[in-house]
Amino acid sequence: MERFITTHAQLNGSVGLNRKDIRNQNIISKQAQEMELMSVLFPQQKLTAVKMQRNNKTNSRRMNTLYYSFILSFLKENHPEILRSIDKIYEPDLSKISQVIDCYCEFMGIPTQQIMGEYINYKDIQHRYKAIAVVLRIFQPEKLDNLKTKVKSTIYKELGPYLKINSDTLQKSIICACNQFDLYNDFKKDIKQASNYYFIHKRFNDK
Repeated sequence: MERFITTHAQLNGSVGLNRKDIRNQNIISKQAQEMELMSVLFPQQKLTAVKMQRNNKTNSRRMNTLYYSFILSFLKENHPEILRSIDKIYEPDLSKISQVIDCYCEFMGIPTQQIMGEYINYKDIQHRYKAIAVVLRIFQPEKLDNLKTKVKSTIYKELGPYLKINSDTLQKSIICACNQFDLYNDFKKDIKQASNYYFIHKRFNDK
């Protein structure tokens, strides 16, 4: 008998379902953001803990992204005064730039060391551009709106040493980050979601 093992928020944990159950519960396997579905034939093969943890982590990150984006969008549209109050309470602390970089890498599921240093591969360079754009969106959003705006010297002071790059590389990276934010919707979408993740997850959940 073919059965499925699934994790889903509405089903309160992991359960075994057959095809009839899936139709009755209106669960669609294509909704990757809401569940991870694995098909196995009984007798059930032994699933390794590592694989299950990886699936749970991926599923959780996807759900968190949707959750954080939904909350922030809701506040922007319906209660902008709440966000203004938050901005007054949480004035930018540029010493937290390193935390923003770490948070971006956590959101993307990569180690921070991967975007550090002068010589890294193309994919990691793109991640570095995005991490820098997230920093600008949080600490100097006007720079992303106007490419001619001068970047705060304190941002240079914090970013360069933490990313382990010289001032010339940092300046070029900032220019590339701003240009890609201006030109590419997918790039901009990643920046907004990563920023939402930092604002909501870090500010409200971390103590």
